[in-house]
Amino acid sequence: MVSLLDFLAVTTLGLSSVLSSQTNPSSVVVSSFQPPLVLTARYSVNTASSLSFGKRIFIFRGGGCFSSKDETFDEDITSHLSESLPPTGGAFAAESSNSSPPVDYEAIGKWTIAYMGQLGLMYGLLWCLDKLVSRFNLPLPYYATIPFFYTFNLKTSIFSLLPNKKLKSQKMTQGDWEYNKRTKPSWTPPGFVFALMWPLFVFGLRATTAAMVLAKTGKFACLPIMVLMSHLSVGNLWNTVNNIERRLGPSVILLYALALTKAATALAFYQVNPLAGKLLALTMIWLSAAAALETQTWRINPDPDTGKKETLYPARVTKWKTKFRWES
Repeated sequence: MVSLLDFLAVTTLGLSSVLSSQTNPSSVVVSSFQPPLVLTARYSVNTASSLSFGKRIFIFRGGGCFSSKDETFDEDITSHLSESLPPTGGAFAAESSNSSPPVDYEAIGKWTIAYMGQLGLMYGLLWCLDKLVSRFNLPLPYYATIPFFYTFNLKTSIFSLLPNKKLKSQKMTQGDWEYNKRTKPSWTPPGFVFALMWPLFVFGLRATTAAMVLAKTGKFACLPIMVLMSHLSVGNLWNTVNNIERRLGPSVILLYALALTKAATALAFYQVNPLAGKLLALTMIWLSAAAALETQTWRINPDPDTGKKETLYPARVTKWKTKFRWES
């Protein structure tokens, strides 16, 4: 039997639904049957409503009903909301909006500083090597410089101002829900292909062709090799954005930037040593396939918080935060 308090609660929500329908035409009706209390309210995706009943407080916001009594999401209401909300909403989205999220200019600024900073640090090291070789008249045997450039390929992340180690492989969503897996396209190569192509084919040809250019120029800090350093800096930035920050959209753009800088490097190498340029251009085949794979991955993996594809630009959303290495 419904008590007087139950009746007053329902009446209050009914009045609020009428007012909401006059001011917000995009609201939807939400119902939950929680014996002995029946709740019916008009729910707006842009506002929050709450109801206190005894020691239990219901807060309607972002597509979910949070109960202070058992600190769990009310499954009846959230399941109803997931069916009733318009496509731009989400059952657990705290930032439901029809408009696109704002641009994260802080992230863009830090990415730019990190890219320029890494490029400057690598140039400084190569410049010092040139001075050292010139001062002591050291020889630069071709077969000795190949291991140097190969190791440099593997360790360029030490010059990055952004974190590159995987502290977490998950991307956190609102409410600390973890999504640690991405759906892969059906034509994704098996894991061992990546393990072979990157260190052997890509890194190997980078090191070999860079040594060929060094043999012609006699300098580490020359224009063609610095174009290669620019390419490696973009690669480290992509690693941070894709694997650390887990921004799938911007990582697609950075992968195409990686392909463009590789093409520029191959052209710069070709102007010094045509064979070196042609050999390095072969790696464009693999990089183009990787870019296509990343693009398809972005298409089939909507943001778990919004249900839509992630923006290609860095969005200023609570779950994403760009930090330098020294920031806590």
